[in-house]
Amino acid sequence: EIFCISKYDNAHMPSIEIQNSERKYADDPAAYHARILGRFTKISNRNRFNIEALLRAEVRCPVTFLRGNIENGQFAHNAKGRLVIFKQKEQGRQYVVAGDPSAGLDTGDPTCVQVLDHTSFEQVAVWSGRINPEQFAQLLIDLGTYRNYAYICPETNFEGFGVIKFIRDNGYKRLFSEYLTDPSHVHAKPTATAKRYGWRTDTKTKPVMIQDLATAITEGRIILNDPNTIDELKTYIYTPEGTTEAMPGCHDDRVAALAIALQVAKRKSPLQGFLAPTPFDRERPIREKDKITGYES
Repeated sequence: EIFCISKYDNAHMPSIEIQNSERKYADDPAAYHARILGRFTKISNRNRFNIEALLRAEVRCPVTFLRGNIENGQFAHNAKGRLVIFKQKEQGRQYVVAGDPSAGLDTGDPTCVQVLDHTSFEQVAVWSGRINPEQFAQLLIDLGTYRNYAYICPETNFEGFGVIKFIRDNGYKRLFSEYLTDPSHVHAKPTATAKRYGWRTDTKTKPVMIQDLATAITEGRIILNDPNTIDELKTYIYTPEGTTEAMPGCHDDRVAALAIALQVAKRKSPLQGFLAPTPFDRERPIREKDKITGYES
């Protein structure tokens, strides 16, 4: 466990010295966090995301939040709950729920679910823990139901296909999907399309989702409220091979879930006059597909 001691914790330090230090490091976020707040950040020349933007976001993180669990679409307060809510749901607002599943094992990255406001791209809730794929699928349904029947989107790598089947079998309609060219029919009918559910992270889509997230962070177009997510973003780096991943000993499940949530929010337009009493499916026309990723633009 790491303990951070700031200048404010020193009862014997004169106020004028604290004020002088604040002014001295006001324009240097990294130094301000280290020398004033006692928070040290792992910074290398390989960080994928803008460290100064992340440090600014960290300062703005809310100090009050709700913690609990979600069951059957209802929130229950619990001091040891895995769900943290930074902003409660509002009637008429639309949200996106996206997650990075795991096998529920004690090793590797835990499962993470990120919830974004569909319009403002504000991070309004985070769930993190270790559960099996079936429990993860039910969690997405419950969170989606609780958040005004939000779009939900699991990553489909590995356990994700079973998660998709569980969600569809349970009748939740607002499951993220897009139409892609079906390679098996491309020669017979070049315009043939296939509907794909969820988000697949691969060599084509990963660079795009990470770049979009990096741009949103740098330009301040995504509002980050979770310090643990920011910590993972700060330890997400370029590898010598040119790919991106978490530093050794760190996790990137919150990064992946956040990047997927942002893609869903960008690719699915919010419904006008949305007041859905049930999770119905209201499809929109097919849009032009991204030439790199195969997803709709």
